[in-house]
Formats: sequence, C-alpha cells, structure tokens
Amino acid sequence: MNIPSGSPTISLIISTYNRPQALYHVLQSVRVQKEMPHEVIVADDGSGDETRQVIEQCQRDFPVPLIHAWQEDDGFRLAANKNHAASKASGNYLLFLDGDLVMHPNYIKDNRITATKGYFVVNTRVMLDETFTKDVFKKKQFSISASQLFKQKNSKNGLHMPRLGKLIPTKQKLKPCRGGLMGIWKEDFVAVNGMNEDFVGWGFEDTDLFIRLFNYGLKRHNNKFRALTYHLYHPIENTDNAQNNKALAEKMKGNSSYFCTNGLDKYLPKQ
Repeated sequence: MNIPSGSPTISLIISTYNRPQALYHVLQSVRVQKEMPHEVIVADDGSGDETRQVIEQCQRDFPVPLIHAWQEDDGFRLAANKNHAASKASGNYLLFLDGDLVMHPNYIKDNRITATKGYFVVNTRVMLDETFTKDVFKKKQFSISASQLFKQKNSKNGLHMPRLGKLIPTKQKLKPCRGGLMGIWKEDFVAVNGMNEDFVGWGFEDTDLFIRLFNYGLKRHNNKFRALTYHLYHPIENTDNAQNNKALAEKMKGNSSYFCTNGLDKYLPKQ
C-alpha cells in the first residue's frame, strides 16, 4: 500500500443505500488513488443483495481491506449508519463519503495533507447531470474530460489546483454543511459521541454534528480546489421528516453542549 510513513491512518467510510451502480464507481475510484486509505468501510443502511454482490466482487482483489458494515433496513437512518461503521474503524482519521461521490485520484492524498489537529475538514463536489450519469452507468466506466466538466453545474469545483486552495481562508460558519464530504480525527468524533441518532429520515444531522464540533472547540477547514469528488445524479430524496430534523438542529444552535446522548458510544466496547 502507498501510505507515507508518519501519516494519519485513514478509514474511508462510504454511506450507501440501494444504489449499487453508484457504489461500484465509488469503489472503483478507490483503486486509482495516488495514496491508499488504511481501509474502506461501506456503511450500508439496509441495502439488498445487489449491493452485497458489488461489495463481494470488489473484495476479491481490492487494494486495501474492504469491510461491509450492514444494518437492518428500518427507514432512513444515516446517523446510526455512520456511527455503526465508525465503530469498526481501525484508522485514527475518518473520511466520510456519500455513496454517490466518485473521488478524484488525489482525494485521499489531499485529505492526508490537510488533516490537522484541532480541525475538521469539508471537501468539494461537482454536481453531475442526469445525462452524464446515465452514460457512466451505461459504459460502466467513469472518466470526465475538461469539455464535459465545464458543462456541469458548479464545474469550478472540479478544478484541482492545490496551491490556489491553500490561499483561500475558511469562514468558521455552519453552512454549507456536508457531512458526506468530511474528514475528522477519530478521537474528536468519539469525544462528541459521533452522530446524533435522534435524527431519523433525511436532513440536518450534519448541521447538528457541526454545531457540536464547534462547541467542542474544533475549527473548520474547507478543501477548495483539492479533495475533489463528482456527484452522480439521482432524484431528490424523500424529505418527509425534514421539518422535524430541522427543528432539532435549530434547538441545538442555542446549546453550548457538544456530547449527544443517543450516539456512537452504544457501538463501542464498554470501558
């Protein structure tokens, strides 16, 4: 494995639910990384056999350990899904990635370089359109040319210019909250008790997490023009419980605590 000596040991946690085509391309993007993660954990929120088959096929010759962390399908439980997977991580740095985000070949390397004590990191994505995504699925191969990139929404997020990225300061604010594109030291994730599992259904669990990370004393760093990903198109998720989740997050904004009671510790060995 190509892991520089003295670097953080990165556990890449990929969240998925019944999108095996997308997951296949995300896992293939691991294979072409300039630097490998320590391990990959697929956080599976109750997917069926097709997803399991994709993972098992990849496991046969994957360049690093590939772990399938499956939980029973009991509705949209992204917070619990991430906690369950994080509890299995043996690395000291957690990279959370949504299962529809194909990584640029420098994604792991860029995150290793920017992993700094006292900070959590939010990475970047290009929003791919439906036509491009369907073509990727049809060809079963992901590649994107400069001309194709500049036809996509927010195409500037697909420009890999690390030196320029270093010059862009990060405002210490909540938005945009992208919990599916973040890096954090495992000890910090454990300290705040991970994701708050009171959040069930779509939305705002990452807002809650970011508030608690700020309360804990961490600072935010945005990886601009580095750590790029390409978001494979899909229809809008079911947002039926979004208002309840938003109300939970709004309540947290007036709170100075950082530890959630319904979180990661239920999956960890008892001390």
